[in-house]
Amino acid sequence: MDNKEKLCKVYRELSKEERDLINNIKDQGAALLDLFDLSICGEGYAIDIAKSSIETGIMWAVKHVVRDMPNKK
Repeated sequence: MDNKEKLCKVYRELSKEERDLINNIKDQGAALLDLFDLSICGEGYAIDIAKSSIETGIMWAVKHVVRDMPNKK
């Protein structure tokens, strides 16, 4: 077994509640990023780091729902 096979996870079907939660996380994150783009923040290193951190947070929140959230059946 090579390393790639060890890292592959089996995907599971997400419930409607989980899909809705993921969509809500992504929508709220996009709204926050839009706020930065529409505001008078301007451009710069600090705002770029802030945007990148928000994107990373969204990614990890979605990953939590997909991988780590307890299944409620």
